[in-house]
Amino acid sequence: MTRYVISGPPVILDNLLLAHMKVLLELCPNLCLVLDEHINDGRMRGPFIQLNLRRPSNPALISSRIGRLTYSAYAPRGVTDPAGWIGNSATVRQSVSNSFAEKTFCGPPTLMVGSMPFKITAMKTMGLAAILPDITGTLDRDLVRLDALSEGISAPIWLSYKADALERPETEHVLDWIKSCVLEANWLNVPTACPHFETALSGSRAVRYMAGHDEQYPHP
Repeated sequence: MTRYVISGPPVILDNLLLAHMKVLLELCPNLCLVLDEHINDGRMRGPFIQLNLRRPSNPALISSRIGRLTYSAYAPRGVTDPAGWIGNSATVRQSVSNSFAEKTFCGPPTLMVGSMPFKITAMKTMGLAAILPDITGTLDRDLVRLDALSEGISAPIWLSYKADALERPETEHVLDWIKSCVLEANWLNVPTACPHFETALSGSRAVRYMAGHDEQYPHP
């Protein structure tokens, strides 16, 4: 069995990759995949592949931009005036920052949670709003996009790996599969999203490029 570690934010692992996992395992039946939301630090066995919403700073990685995620404000269907909004706790990485969301909702969060499932459940049970990836909010029939509050935040999806991963014959299949998963979900993004600097993402620093400014993928 060839072991591969794929790390990335839960929104990418859960919403983009898991739905198509069967396709990859049928193509490469000898794979053992490890999906982990924590960045691999090199201690885990086998080649590792990273998916990030900002460009990795490690010069040893081969990185390319393969797509994007757009984010919008959502509320439960039928709730015209949400009583507040839900932010992210400190454990949530690579998500829209609370400080950016405060400008959207004009005030501090009513509740902060540590995962996307908790956030969506709380939205529906408490009638609260939140900023969600459009690949999540669009498919949930119990949620509606708040067009007036949605500025069209767009973040790039970066695919990274070390050069020695290419020594494994299965690596090309794994990389192609990841790119196909991202492309398959692109229709769920908001096509008219206005680009914003990546500083809308939690834990990010100011960068020199605009997130999501180019529609052609992949790009270095």
